[in-house]
Amino acid sequence: MSSIQGYQRTTRYRLQYARTNAQSRKLKGLPAPDEPEPEPPTWQAFHEFDRIVEREELRGLEETEQAKKVLSASEESEIAVYKLAKAHGNQRFLD
Repeated sequence: MSSIQGYQRTTRYRLQYARTNAQSRKLKGLPAPDEPEPEPPTWQAFHEFDRIVEREELRGLEETEQAKKVLSASEESEIAVYKLAKAHGNQRFLD
């Protein structure tokens, strides 16, 4: 990611706790659907840029050695692009 123009930082987050709606309903003694419990993702990474990155710029990044190492243990990956609509406060996030 750092090779893409405008790259600022990457932050990674690990899921500490998750509970489905069905599990919450059971804890409260309410009826809940009898369905298998989903396995939520355990890690999420945010790559921040100072501009909007085009999808074409991301092509080929999966072929790098670091990406192969990280993605080899992953069951699934998803790429979504978000644009900051509004910031609140007078300081930047994580600065």
